[in-house]
This record gives sequence, structure tokens and C-alpha cells, in this order.
Amino acid sequence: MAKKQNTGAAVKKPSRGVAAFFDLDQTVISGASSWRLTQELYKRGFFGFSDLFFAARQVFAYLLLGEGKKRVDKITERALNVMAGHSEEEVREICALVVQDLETMLFPQMRKILLRHRAEGHDIWIISAAPKELPTMFAEYIGVTGGVGTNIKVDDNGFYLPELEGGLMHGAGKKVAMEALAKRHGYVLSRCYGYSDSVNDLPLLTSVGHPCAINPDFKLRYWARQHGWPVLDFRFLWQVRNFLRPRKRSQAREAQRRYLQKFGD
Repeated sequence: MAKKQNTGAAVKKPSRGVAAFFDLDQTVISGASSWRLTQELYKRGFFGFSDLFFAARQVFAYLLLGEGKKRVDKITERALNVMAGHSEEEVREICALVVQDLETMLFPQMRKILLRHRAEGHDIWIISAAPKELPTMFAEYIGVTGGVGTNIKVDDNGFYLPELEGGLMHGAGKKVAMEALAKRHGYVLSRCYGYSDSVNDLPLLTSVGHPCAINPDFKLRYWARQHGWPVLDFRFLWQVRNFLRPRKRSQAREAQRRYLQKFGD
């Protein structure tokens, strides 16, 4: 099990009735969590190169064009066939490694937003179309309330079956999950917050009192502007940060080399 992180933020007394709901990919983290999981599954022999190439193409299309129902359905069908016959315990072990990588992909600006909600005493939920193990374990790792994802059926021995339990956690499915959490924990949705990058999450975003578009696709950006929602885009700064980081490392290595040449034994 991944170790829970200490955010370091002071926490107020829980604010009853208030929660913040976050999409994961391109909202909390840069990129696609399922792609990192796919890479690890490939290393463990869950599938062959053709499946990896298929996944890479779908991730590229997602990053370029945003989510699409046909694309999501294709990925889901193929993913179910890949997971079938493998144990839940095995996948959890792999997810424990993946969530550590996901933490490094967390947008710095989003980290501040998470800390702000935590400081206000709000519950924080991550709702993702990824297999449930990923958002639940990632939520635990970064120290927020919980995560909800797509539930794949398992047999009596704990091995996955090629079918979903309760439908894909996507689009209207996220709204249903959010409403279930609200009912269970007593959240007042008109006081709650929602964050996403995709127009497919409008059912969730339009159900909360404080929606926010994060790194939005074109359609969500247009909707947000038309309805006066906040729009935050971290992608350019993230790209600059990643561009400069290798350069800084190479400069540090060069400085170290010169120092050793001048002062080394």
C-alpha cells in the first residue's frame, strides 16, 4: 500500500455539507493516469505491444482532442479484456507504484487548490473513469478524503471478469456517484465545488454551486465563458517547467564537472 502523504496544511473543523469533487486526468494531474497504469501492466506481461500501441494512440488523441464517447467505449472494451483473469491483489500492487508517479504529475497550482479546500475543512473527492483502485489509492496517497472510479467485476476468488459493475465512471456516471456521496455524507451540492477539464463532465459541474473549468477542452471552455464560470489553465506553465527542468539538471551537472576539474583530487 502506498504511503499517505502529509500535505502540511492546517485543517479547520470540517465544514459540514461542503465537498470538492475533482476529475483526475488533465485536471489534478498532467496527462492520463490510465497511460501510466497501462505502462506498468505492459511491463508485468498483462498484454502485448499491439495493445500498448493502441493505448498510446488513444492517449495521444485524448490529449489532442479531448475525451470522446466512442474513444472511451473502445478503450473500455479493450481494457476489460486485458484485465480479465488477473487478480485484484496483483493490480493493487501495481497501482501502489503508479500513484507515486502520479503525485509527481500533480499540477503545482492544483496542489494549492487542494490545500485550500483541505484548510477550509472541505471533504475532497477524486472521481475518475480509471479503474477504482487508481483514484482510491491516489486519494489516500495525497491525503484527501477518497476516490471513486470504474468498478470491474471480480469472481469469488478475487479475479477480474471482463465486465463492469455499475457502469463506466464517465459523464453522467460521475454525477450519479457524486449524488450518492452527497446523500451518504450530507453534502449540500449548491455549496459544493466541481473541477474538470472535459465537457463530458457537465452533468457533474452543473450540479454543484461552484463549478470550475481546469485546462478545459474547447467545448467546456466555451460553456464556462458563456456561464461565467472560472477558467484556469495550467498547461503552458507546466510545459515551461518541464522544458526548463532538464536544462537545469544539465547545467548543474556541468557546474559539478567544472568544479571537480578545478578542485577535485
